[in-house]
Amino acid sequence: MSGIVALFHLDGRPAEQATLERLVHPISHRAVDGLKIWFQGSSGVAHLHLQSTPTSYNEVQPAGCPRGLVISFDGRLDNREELISKLPGTSARDPQNLSDAACVLAAYREFGESFAQHLKGDFAIALFDCAQQKLLLARDIMGICALYHCQTQKTFLAASEIKSILAYPGFQTRPDDDALADLLLAGDPYERERTCFAGIFRVLPGHTVVVIPDKVRSFQHWDFDTTRQIRCASIEEYAERLRALFEQAVRRRLRSSHPVAVMVSGGLDSSAILCQAELLKRAGASVTPCMGISMTFPQDTDADEKQHLNDIEACYKISIRKLAFSRLRFVDGEKSIWNSELPQLEWDARSELLRIADQIGCRVVLDGYYGDQMLANGGYLVDLARSFRWLQLRHDFAEWGRWMAEVDPAIMKQELRLILSRGLVPYKLVRTVRRHMGITESRHPAWYARPFRERAFRRYVVSHRVPRRFVSYYAKTCYEFLTARLRLNVVETDNKTGAIQALEKAYPFMDTDLIEFLLAIPGHVVNWKGVPKGLFREAMKGVLPESIRLRNWKGDFTTLNNDAAASDYAKFQRCLGPDCSAVTNGYMDSMGVQSEFPNRKFDRNNSLPAVQVTAAVALELWLRVFWGGKEFSSHTASICG
Repeated sequence: MSGIVALFHLDGRPAEQATLERLVHPISHRAVDGLKIWFQGSSGVAHLHLQSTPTSYNEVQPAGCPRGLVISFDGRLDNREELISKLPGTSARDPQNLSDAACVLAAYREFGESFAQHLKGDFAIALFDCAQQKLLLARDIMGICALYHCQTQKTFLAASEIKSILAYPGFQTRPDDDALADLLLAGDPYERERTCFAGIFRVLPGHTVVVIPDKVRSFQHWDFDTTRQIRCASIEEYAERLRALFEQAVRRRLRSSHPVAVMVSGGLDSSAILCQAELLKRAGASVTPCMGISMTFPQDTDADEKQHLNDIEACYKISIRKLAFSRLRFVDGEKSIWNSELPQLEWDARSELLRIADQIGCRVVLDGYYGDQMLANGGYLVDLARSFRWLQLRHDFAEWGRWMAEVDPAIMKQELRLILSRGLVPYKLVRTVRRHMGITESRHPAWYARPFRERAFRRYVVSHRVPRRFVSYYAKTCYEFLTARLRLNVVETDNKTGAIQALEKAYPFMDTDLIEFLLAIPGHVVNWKGVPKGLFREAMKGVLPESIRLRNWKGDFTTLNNDAAASDYAKFQRCLGPDCSAVTNGYMDSMGVQSEFPNRKFDRNNSLPAVQVTAAVALELWLRVFWGGKEFSSHTASICG
């Protein structure tokens, strides 16, 4: 990923190159193909360049034009031809060599502040209009490229990573207690703008932030239409349209100046990406070479999917680069937290795959993430119940269990019943019951301090979603997946960890055209005949080997994750003592840490204990990494506020 840094002194003070260089330094690893700094008057922009698309070699950013516009563009435009056709003057130029940044500048000249609504792709943008003394920040609807901002006194800052903002001279922040409560203890599920650093905020996906000397405002430039309906005449027509959209999603992400890697597990989603890429190449499409990379595990583990990788190799006569792991380990906690800027630990296997992708000359890595959420969403069962289609509901309820063989049938039934109860019981009633029951500490480990748990519960109680209409309950649950803070955290973390290896992460299943189609068709069609991903399986006939297209289980990493946590448990216990930073700052209770943490047991079929333990350790390491174990004055009291 390229990198963006922007500075705007709102009181008119001149921007200094030395200050911009200081902000650039913490993310200098992004400047693989060069760094350029522009400053004029009270503003400055720096662009750390990673060339990943063919036209990126024709641009020098921050790119400027005679009308006094300066842009730093990170990402990839997917609708270049459509956009160029709308823009006077651009079609007369060589469209094949026109850079994405130049297209965006032309869009701003034509459409003004609403320019971003005309863009499709993965992008983050900082654009300065010198004549109007206006800074604009914009982000794509899926938030694939990270972008943060902060106002400190009379200076507005924006950057691709938070650590760049932290480097501003004299800037001080502290942990954002509300954001930590939301992240660690399921507080407000709808809050996405806050980061874990007080006063530093995300540019929300699909939003534009406009900054002028006396005002900062934000507006949403694009969102999915959740009331749209698409109906086809037959399942074959649905499958054909899905196949075409998936092909387009993969092709868009193969527009690269370097080889593209696919992180392929042997599962349905990632395998489909690699196989579709191979078919595009064989059909003579103008796409870059693609190669599969995979982590493999011993034959006696639930995560062993080597046979399916072998099936892809045999079917397409290709070789997949396989990295064998006997177990999973957590990488250097402090280093990974510095990179991600979140209190979370990372597996060594994923970072090793990225290292290999960089080693073989790739600049883009495709990932099957989010295929499950969009293609196997059980929310449609609620639509069946609401329309009194009891026989189909009964059939599909049973069918799901047969196609999720890796999940205990009792657990699967419990999960499906939970989906039904959430959809059939009025949301306000659920919130009222939870509030009166006072469900607080029981949901979370007792090593967290009571005031911190109560803060999270209060945030849950007062939280509210923005009201909107949905064509179905299935569409509603899909949209909630799309806008979830968890998904945003994942793609932002991938953005930052990929940048360390000079790589861009891209996700075909987060293609906006593909998502629009899936939101608009009935959920029972997406899960055709009660089969999770049933429509996608139909669409992938002739693309996937049949052994993968019809497989009824997924690789299960629960045991491996638990073993990784268990092997580091002694180290984790040493990390969390009665005088650790999380205790002294009021997030954890000293007695709870000493009594509860040492007794945590790891169940072979339950990943929750390992998740809870690693989250607690990550919080402690995060406090040490960014604050050196500092105790904030009166901070313990603020936890209760």
